[in-house]
Amino acid sequence: MAKQKHLLVALTNCKPGTDAEFNKWYDGTHIPDILSIRLFTAAQRFERSLDYTGTLPPYLAIYEVEADSPEEARAALQAMRETNPAFLGDTLDLGGTLAAFYAPLSDKVVADS
Repeated sequence: MAKQKHLLVALTNCKPGTDAEFNKWYDGTHIPDILSIRLFTAAQRFERSLDYTGTLPPYLAIYEVEADSPEEARAALQAMRETNPAFLGDTLDLGGTLAAFYAPLSDKVVADS
């Protein structure tokens, strides 16, 4: 059976006054930890440039996932969380984090050049 492609989308916030430390940890520790899980194949982070609603966390990470199911990937993340004390760091605001797996609904559509 072919692996399914998913995206894990994580909107995150850090504890007040820890942005620099948070971004250093996220880029230097958290993303490498996640990419060490064989199901996660790529990651990219973004910083909010405009928030129409004024309610979204300031940071976005998108992870590409190839797994039998999103539950398999979620279980792998949970196992990493349980065995790696640095996985969630000291600056991540878990209460300000939103995350979900998404499966493709259509093929990618590219604009004409």
